[in-house]
Amino acid sequence: MPRQFRVVLVPIMLLIGVLVPAPASATAQPTDSRWGIAQAAEDTAHAVQAGARWERLVFHWDAYQPTGPGDWTTSDPNLPGYVPDALIQSQVDAGLTVVGVILSTPGWAGRDGSGAIAVPKNLNLAYNDPNNYWGQFMARLAARYKGRVDNWVIGNEPDMYDTVKHTWNGSVADYYQYLKVADQAIKSVNPTATVAVAGMTYWFDHTYNRQQFLDALLDLDLADPTAKANGYYFDAVDAHTYSNPLNSYAEAMQFQQFLTNHGIGGKQVWETEANVVPNNDPASSHPDGPFRASLDQQASYMIEAPVLALAAGVSRFEVYKMRDTGGEGQGELYGLVRDDGSLRPAYTAYSFATHTFSGVSDVVYSWTGSSVPPTAQQVSALLSSDNGRTQFPWPGAVNEVTMRRGNDKITVVWDASSQPATATVPVSGGTPTVYDKLGNAQPAPAAPNGSYQFALPPSTNNSDPRDTSLYLVGGSPVILIERGAYSAPAAPQPPAPTPVQPGVPDFAVSGGHFYRQANGQGGAGQTGYAITNDGGMAFWTDFQQAGGVNGIGYPASQRYVQGGFTYQVTQREVLQWNPAAGRVLFANVFDQLAAAGKDAWLQSARMTPPSRDWASDQGKPWAAVVQAHLAILDTDPAIKARYLSDPDWLDHYGLPMALQDMGPAVVMRGQRAVIQHWTVDAPASGVHAGDVTVALGGDIAKEAGLIPSAAMTPQNP
Repeated sequence: MPRQFRVVLVPIMLLIGVLVPAPASATAQPTDSRWGIAQAAEDTAHAVQAGARWERLVFHWDAYQPTGPGDWTTSDPNLPGYVPDALIQSQVDAGLTVVGVILSTPGWAGRDGSGAIAVPKNLNLAYNDPNNYWGQFMARLAARYKGRVDNWVIGNEPDMYDTVKHTWNGSVADYYQYLKVADQAIKSVNPTATVAVAGMTYWFDHTYNRQQFLDALLDLDLADPTAKANGYYFDAVDAHTYSNPLNSYAEAMQFQQFLTNHGIGGKQVWETEANVVPNNDPASSHPDGPFRASLDQQASYMIEAPVLALAAGVSRFEVYKMRDTGGEGQGELYGLVRDDGSLRPAYTAYSFATHTFSGVSDVVYSWTGSSVPPTAQQVSALLSSDNGRTQFPWPGAVNEVTMRRGNDKITVVWDASSQPATATVPVSGGTPTVYDKLGNAQPAPAAPNGSYQFALPPSTNNSDPRDTSLYLVGGSPVILIERGAYSAPAAPQPPAPTPVQPGVPDFAVSGGHFYRQANGQGGAGQTGYAITNDGGMAFWTDFQQAGGVNGIGYPASQRYVQGGFTYQVTQREVLQWNPAAGRVLFANVFDQLAAAGKDAWLQSARMTPPSRDWASDQGKPWAAVVQAHLAILDTDPAIKARYLSDPDWLDHYGLPMALQDMGPAVVMRGQRAVIQHWTVDAPASGVHAGDVTVALGGDIAKEAGLIPSAAMTPQNP
């Protein structure tokens, strides 16, 4: 596992490089912004060709202020750890988003003599106190690179210690203060910046039977009365997921669960380091070692880990790293590209993955013996399966990830057991093509009895010396793409069932109620949406407690799973089941829309203003935050009266985030709903000047594409 590292500053002219052809199957699909390669600057041309859209570069504090707080050069000194402006600009020009990682406390700034891993002195002073050297540095750094570097990771692997601290010579509480000061300092000069918690190894805490560092950090967040009003002082959490592809699913889901257990929503999960070191590369001087894999197995990892990260809802996934740069530790060669410029098979596989698995939705991971999608209990069993083990064991022999890309259905299958297995994949329609992990098209599969049969090679990667019964990288995966599966003629349907409650718009069903009113046909026909307490998730009970139809509108979707959590949409709200709380919570729909980049669409299509800058909330008690947001309603008493007339206004509407005259109406944007005070007659909308209406957040989420299409399809009772 990589330790702290210095950026290798290659000459800018070497960043142009010479391109080699990518697999033909991989070039047609543009790549998502989630795919990255660490230190892509080492070989920018190959990084871009591989589909990378972002990279992590390391900024060392001791290179910017080596001798004291007065140091601050803009002449790009030739110092290890200093990132030249020209290098950053070259990456931006290549279309790469730069994410900065901050490391290396200068000796003069540390509170002890532990060097680069020291906790900064004066850390408990206000972030903007002149003697809080860490806060002063982060504000200057963020201001200098604003617009070029707007994403920052604060530290690296503070959980990596046994009897010796390797990366952070402080406690969890020290790191919480370090993160808090950094977040405040960065956002004081760049309010829209994204701040991520340091990448965590997960396994050091697991091995030494400690509370997970992130879990303990979130405990401190909840204990800090200023945290909630300041977004808990972070925007993303970060997992480092080496060696075992299953880590890309299980660690991300564990981190999601930590957030849920603390009642903290709206945060991204990143994976900024993922790879497995090859053990048979001719360039390696020390090929043997634990947790390694063959070059062929490393290529399999580059398919299995990314699709599992997608199934876990990860926002950023990054391979560590672009080039070997001489190797690390005991001959560990992490590069997708060797130092001589030759490409490893892992490079080709990752390129195929980024181009093939972009623009996808409805990603589901399942395995032999699980339901599709797996139940909450099955996921919980997987996440606890490392108890008493040194790894997460694969939950089944055949592992499958399915996803939708436009009208195409993509299925990825592999065998994670030590014995050969057969995967049975039902035909979905369209034109099938099978690919291997390097993007090479294979013969068209046969489909006896309406299913494809794939003979899968077993895993041979039992590389954990502590337990050789565990297999890590699965056998070679098979990628099936059924082009046009979602637009193909529907298969013959069985005779229509006998109508249930014909002509009745809604009626009781076992454990809940069935509603046809929001089925897209004005309540006509058979189809609709059931809201029930099935599976021990009390959607129906909490729907009633929230006022039922009068409170939050008719159910407008089926249940669906995203990022491991179960949701259901009503016309006014997006409901999320919180297993830790044992109840339904309302999602902040309009915050989610902003995070999805939908603000411009909201403004043009839904006459909804963007949120104001609420950086001024920082440091205020929660009651003062609420009062500040309510104060913006004072300029429109009609909207204020409508907002406060709901006895559960905070639950139903969230905090007011903006109030703006949009022409036909003055519009309040809340976190969960929009209130419109019309200033003109709008016959097409059925409103008149003076009317005050509420736009339905759940319906807007559906229209904006936040809800999986399958969940929006009404079903028979």
